[in-house]
Amino acid sequence: MALGIAAYWPIFKAIALEKLRGRIVTLGAVDDAYVHLGILKGCGFTQFTEDRTEFKEVLRRVGFDRISFLDVSDFEGADIIQDLSAPLDPAYAGCADLVLDNGTIEHCADPLKAIENTLSLLKVGGVAIFMSPTNGYLDHGFWQISPTLYFDLFYDLGYEILFLYVRASNWGRFDKLAFDYKGISMHSDQDRLGATFPRALTYCAVRKTSNNATGIRPIQSFYSVRHTPRVFRDFTKIKYAASEIADVPVVNNRDLVGPENFVE
Repeated sequence: MALGIAAYWPIFKAIALEKLRGRIVTLGAVDDAYVHLGILKGCGFTQFTEDRTEFKEVLRRVGFDRISFLDVSDFEGADIIQDLSAPLDPAYAGCADLVLDNGTIEHCADPLKAIENTLSLLKVGGVAIFMSPTNGYLDHGFWQISPTLYFDLFYDLGYEILFLYVRASNWGRFDKLAFDYKGISMHSDQDRLGATFPRALTYCAVRKTSNNATGIRPIQSFYSVRHTPRVFRDFTKIKYAASEIADVPVVNNRDLVGPENFVE
């Protein structure tokens, strides 16, 4: 699991804002990675003075006394061996205060089961952070995950959605835009967002508020309000805006009308 600058911001912002501590489980081993001082200070961790600090050392110093890696084998040194598409070993249920997915779910044969297992790893009150390809990742994994899946699923499960936004992941000028997800129109918004974010990731964090039911398979919110008018999901319940989490300009998807909106 490789980590980039765009990933560090939501991770450490969530840790700071939600005062997360204890045990972290990462899906996949963390590659040798360093966090730059500006990111840590920007996220509120003023105790750091080094220009850059190794990722696992940062986690220890901000309060995670146990760091575990979950993978399908021990090839990269994982200490939790688990196929996320298979039933979760009960020994790992409720073991984590924070679970970090920086690009694993899309590689699982059964992504809904993988998400369910990820949530089952959490203690009540624990947080899961997902970072998943949404657009422009042909053959990167089995799946590209639309933000509506995360919103509809977690909303129906009763999880607290801390943030949910889409960020461009192209290098260069396209890597400086994000937008809060609040649902999109099927055609006009899709066209504009697809053109503006030809390569994009969805960032989502949720808190487990109780031993929430699993196995829910949501109806996509775009259709649920049409076929079942009683089913309404409230986007205002998302706790943090992207501007509080991401380190890039945040735009309204209604304003994305052409290349003049791109930020150099």
